[in-house]
This record gives sequence, structure tokens and C-alpha cells, in this order.
Amino acid sequence: GDQVQFVGMPGGAEVQDHERFIADFGLEGIPHVADPDGSLWRRFGISSQPAWVLIDDDGTTEVIPTGLGQEQIESAIADLIAT
Repeated sequence: GDQVQFVGMPGGAEVQDHERFIADFGLEGIPHVADPDGSLWRRFGISSQPAWVLIDDDGTTEVIPTGLGQEQIESAIADLIAT
């Protein structure tokens, strides 16, 4: 079936700060990628958080430089699955 994978990408902080953030917000069920030098953020043109990067199966990316609410997230997931 269709699947969507979420990956957290905290940037510009120490790993222990990331771990504290993950624990504080109950995000242990989502894999996270450390980006201490911000190189992944720069690759996607992200300068601050919250931000979202949607990557389709074919590698097409859409960067949303703001937070999303539940309805917006559900809509984005539906769009990813439909393409």
C-alpha cells in the first residue's frame, strides 16, 4: 500500500538538545537525522523551524517554510499518496 515516512531533521544544535526536544514532545516514534552543521537544512533552503520538506517517490521536493496544522498535514499526505 501507499506509505508516508516522517523523518525529523533538527539542525544547528547538540545531539543531547535534539534528544531532549524529542523526549519533551513525545517524538520517539519518528526517526530523526542529526544535522549539527546545518548542511541538510541548507540543501533544502530551510533557515528556521518549523518547516516541512515533502519528498515524493520520484524525488520531487516541496519546501513549506512554516508550521502545519493537522488538517494541512493530512491534506499534504493525501496529495503525496495521490501522485
